[in-house]
Amino acid sequence: RGTVHNDPMQKGLYDLIEWCNTRMKVDSIVEIGAFAGQSSVIFASLLSKVYVIDPFIGGYDNDDTASNALLKDRLAVKRAFKKNTIGYQNIKLYELYDVHAVDYFPLRSVHIVYIDADHLYDSLCKQISRWIPRIVSGGFISGHDYRLPEESIFPKQHASVVKAVNETVGCPDARFCDGSWVKQI
Repeated sequence: RGTVHNDPMQKGLYDLIEWCNTRMKVDSIVEIGAFAGQSSVIFASLLSKVYVIDPFIGGYDNDDTASNALLKDRLAVKRAFKKNTIGYQNIKLYELYDVHAVDYFPLRSVHIVYIDADHLYDSLCKQISRWIPRIVSGGFISGHDYRLPEESIFPKQHASVVKAVNETVGCPDARFCDGSWVKQI
């Protein structure tokens, strides 16, 4: 905390956790979609429990660079995740789709759910609705790629995220420089 981060992704994620911590003490996060684990490491440096859910399977969206990279070489992405997260004992990986992992988490058991997986409208709506019951009272649903058209280099993807978030939980309480968003539940 208090560290200046020049990388917008890092700054956005640090700011997200700091924003949540000013509203309630948070120590656990479920991260849905981790790719190579860069965000997982940031979360692990700030929180005591990081539950990562990622099947490392691509092909879910032809317009998504992570989906295409996984389709091309899923084992390379998985190796990168393992390499990046080595030494972080507080990261637990569930190599599953979130629909199969959700039952591992009791109702009202995590402080934050962060979604950065499938950016398709229907999928994101289902993920948000599926995970809200797992969040403690006063906790947070959040995610990545909430960008308005004028801010976006991927307008189709980001429009789906904006629409899904707005229609399931309403406008975010806060947005961050990396495209992350958060809503207190």
